Amino acid sequence: MKSEGLTPAQLAERNAELPRITQEKAFHILERLETLATEEKISPEILVECSRVILRRKNDIARLTSGAPSVSVSPTLYCSFCNKSQHTVKKLIAGDNVFICNECVKDCNNIIQEEQRESA
Repeated sequence: MKSEGLTPAQLAERNAELPRITQEKAFHILERLETLATEEKISPEILVECSRVILRRKNDIARLTSGAPSVSVSPTLYCSFCNKSQHTVKKLIAGDNVFICNECVKDCNNIIQEEQRESA
């Protein structure tokens, strides 16, 4: 999993600095996240995106206070059919406010071919 432009060495260094949590605390956090997702009627993928926003915000604040140049972050795009992100598929094709990934195109082609075989 890629983390906001960090190299593997930088990611390992950052993770080494993070405090470790107990198994009990991990279960508690997971239960709270599941409750939040249920109450807000959102998918786990949306929770992941929210976590990415938190990371970006933290990185943006660090960038602002260090005097480093600003970096524009584009929103993550999702396939309109399977909801996979652009980062988990090989290709995401854009239409007018819709997107389709290479995997869904393949599935569509298979469905069309099967229907053509059945009607022949």
